[in-house]
Amino acid sequence: MSRLLFFVLFPLLLQGCSLFRSEQRLYEVKMMAGDVLYATGSPKKDAKGFYRFSDVNGRDYKVKDNLILYIKPAKFKR
Repeated sequence: MSRLLFFVLFPLLLQGCSLFRSEQRLYEVKMMAGDVLYATGSPKKDAKGFYRFSDVNGRDYKVKDNLILYIKPAKFKR
């Protein structure tokens, strides 16, 4: 009986915990041309003036700093 109770309650507990982590934190990168990219981590600026980051699809970007309007954190519901 206790094993059955464990196998019923454990998945419900895991699902309940996932509800607390329902937000996804990304960085919104707005370009001067109007394009918007969403980076999974904070974009890093290198010594040559380029921002490097990966977007949500796994593509790597290298963008000159004068082409970026702003970079700000963004939260999204999953």
